[in-house]
Amino acid sequence: MPRTSTRLAVTLLLFTLAACDHDETLPPAATADAGADAAPTTPDGAGFVPDPACEYFDSASGEHVLACEGGWTTFSEMTSAQGDEVCPPWIAVDDQAFATFEEAVLAYGCDTTCVYEPRTAALFVYCDARAEAVTYRDDACPDLLHFESSAGGGWYPSWDAFEAEHPCP
Repeated sequence: MPRTSTRLAVTLLLFTLAACDHDETLPPAATADAGADAAPTTPDGAGFVPDPACEYFDSASGEHVLACEGGWTTFSEMTSAQGDEVCPPWIAVDDQAFATFEEAVLAYGCDTTCVYEPRTAALFVYCDARAEAVTYRDDACPDLLHFESSAGGGWYPSWDAFEAEHPCP
């Protein structure tokens, strides 16, 4: 059975994620690495602890990715249906909780030159298995892609870079 090019398979399903409001300073940011069920902690056992009674969830519009200490780090804005006045939003990074995006960025030693937001996602067939790619964008920086597939996954600067590192057998 002939293999279909990844780029052609991407046309199978492509959707655009809601764009986040973006100001010229650091946005109130986030990502989905820490889900609503994660038990957040604080660095060195001190700092912000969210109220578990608020039933927080990660907001899709509050996801951001930054370069932090040699790797890519995702930030998720956690919100509550009870409203900001009763349950203020907070930022989840791995299993850490922060009152603000700025505190999280400082704690993780991130470079704020590029603050990536998810823009498009695609489900496609790669190496005869289902895969997913999400394109993250900062208009002043080159795109960043995150891949999940049985062939491998992670952060890549392009489709070609992913295919080069994970060729089909």
